[in-house]
Amino acid sequence: MRDISTAATGDKLVNIPETITTMTNNIVCRASFGDKCPNQPKFIALMTEVVKLVSGFNVADLFPSVNLYNVKANNLY
Repeated sequence: MRDISTAATGDKLVNIPETITTMTNNIVCRASFGDKCPNQPKFIALMTEVVKLVSGFNVADLFPSVNLYNVKANNLY
């Protein structure tokens, strides 16, 4: 939040998705480990890549014979 306030007074652009990602990462790390993540930019880049890779995964693709998965998958799209 301090970064947004500083940018607003200096007429700078703010990357809102990046700021929210950083803030969320700080909250989760502090709640989990008691401190900020020491390698935050590297960790966020890695998590962004993981989300991209996992987003195409569908359980119904692995088990096409289970109709429950197919019904849920069809309701999502």
